[in-house]
Amino acid sequence: MVIMKTETKSETKSNERARLNMLIKSAKPDPGSALSEKQIAVLKTAGEVVLITAAVAGTLMLGAALPGIFKAVSQLRRYKYQTYNSRRERLNQYEKAIRRSLYYYKSQNYIDLIPVGEDFLVKVRQKGRRFEKKFNFDTTAINFSGKWDRNWWLVLADIPIKHKYAADKFRKKLRQMRFYFLQRTVWIIPFDPRDEIDFVSSYLRIDQFVTVMKVSQLDPEDLTKVRKFYEKGKLLP
Repeated sequence: MVIMKTETKSETKSNERARLNMLIKSAKPDPGSALSEKQIAVLKTAGEVVLITAAVAGTLMLGAALPGIFKAVSQLRRYKYQTYNSRRERLNQYEKAIRRSLYYYKSQNYIDLIPVGEDFLVKVRQKGRRFEKKFNFDTTAINFSGKWDRNWWLVLADIPIKHKYAADKFRKKLRQMRFYFLQRTVWIIPFDPRDEIDFVSSYLRIDQFVTVMKVSQLDPEDLTKVRKFYEKGKLLP
């Protein structure tokens, strides 16, 4: 008679934890990261790095992603300027932060960790997607590096008073994206902002009140003020 031994739920969880710990410990930092420097600058914790890395990818194999996660964590302000006695000590701190983050975000239903052989598939849940959308909102910016075609883009936002909170956030975001406030409901910028405005206004659920227009000429007085604003900020040639 053959007696088959089956793992208890506790033993399975313990084995998965041991596998996860070994996977993290064996990872080596990679020169690159799936996140840009600007994205990393917005993030505050190792947990946010893990969650956003997974959210950007949709789903990912943890083993393949860990080197980039290590690299991104090392760029966080919290760790960037700390002094360590050795490289091993520095890596130990990164390992602990990443391990805690994975356990926390799994327990809080931001992600699922699905065992696949010796690796894990990281799948972002709806709660994690909401975090990703806020992150994308915070990091959305206009690209000023292209060649200017000497046209201007107007954003008209006549938002009803009942949406005051969203309207205030929209105005704050436009300022952050370096739009020039032309008049009460009109903002202007020299580069095409349609994709960014579409995302920002949709995120705030005010897209039905926002219109984007391209114009080739401005009133001379307005043109002088606007050009001065962008030239002072070194955003125009």
